[in-house]
Amino acid sequence: MGEEVPNQAHDDAIANARATSAIATKLDIFVDEFKKEREDASTHRKDLREVVGALSEAVRTQTAAISEIRPIVAEYQNTRAEARGAAKMVKYIWTVVVMLAGLVGAWIGKKI
Repeated sequence: MGEEVPNQAHDDAIANARATSAIATKLDIFVDEFKKEREDASTHRKDLREVVGALSEAVRTQTAAISEIRPIVAEYQNTRAEARGAAKMVKYIWTVVVMLAGLVGAWIGKKI
């Protein structure tokens, strides 16, 4: 009976050592996975920053292009509005000329 207690303590110590070793191994694996995930996240953040930077540059380029085009479009719209106004004015003038010609014709017709 005296031998069983020291053997039991020895067996318990071995079991504890194995359990500790297993936990240490799992912890090492966990730490390695965590480091890998951290590196992956860092890479993704870097990629995201590059995409956001490229998008920002594209927006600035488009904004500059729009700023250049805006006065041209405004000038075109003004020219078009002036042309429509001139066309309407020509119609009114012709209407007046035709009406006057009709009146003059009627007046001359009465005199003859």
